[in-house]
Amino acid sequence: MKQNTNHAQEWQNKPSFREVLEEVYGHPVSDQEAADALFTLTEFFKLLDVMDREQNSLKQEADHV
Repeated sequence: MKQNTNHAQEWQNKPSFREVLEEVYGHPVSDQEAADALFTLTEFFKLLDVMDREQNSLKQEADHV
């Protein structure tokens, strides 16, 4: 139980996504900018996942040849 409390406290000390964006962009971020950035980031990670699966598939095919 104590470990969960420490983990929760650790996350509370992390900056929010919006705070990180504002630091990167250098200005306050609107709801729409934050939503767009989150969508773009999500799509990027989906693309990385697809590329990783494709690479693994090709590697498996090469190993069977």
